Order: sequence, then structure tokens, then C-alpha cells
Amino acid sequence: MFLVSGALIAAPGQIASPEIAAGTKVTLALADEAALPLIIGVVVALVLALVMKETYPRPAPGSVTITKTPQDSATETVSE
Repeated sequence: MFLVSGALIAAPGQIASPEIAAGTKVTLALADEAALPLIIGVVVALVLALVMKETYPRPAPGSVTITKTPQDSATETVSE
């Protein structure tokens, strides 16, 4: 995750540097083009967050699970 974010944060500079070195004026269009990889990264992260499912191991048969009810009183259930 840190490697991906490091690569994404370097992308705007890699896109804008050649343009600025070539004498192109810094405009809003250049900033939009340079920020595009960051926007794509955020969209991909949001889509993955919606699609991914947390996987938990199934409780062992006969194990005790403590859950909270809406009234905040603890109840015990035994899975079989």
C-alpha cells in the first residue's frame, strides 16, 4: 500500500516536470492532467473497498460467541 501511494504521489511531478522544463506555462489544465493518476487511484480504492469482503474464520463447533443486542446487554450463543 505504501509503495502504491508513493508511486502515485510521484506521478504528478513526473507528468508536470517535462512540460514545465519545455517552457509550457503552468495552467489549470496542466494541474488537472498531473493530478489524474491521484484521482484514478482514489476511484480504484473506493471501488475495491465496496467490492472486497472481510473474511473471518468460521467459529469452531461448540464455541461461545458473545454478541451485543441493541439494548447493550451481552448475550451468549453457542454455535453447533
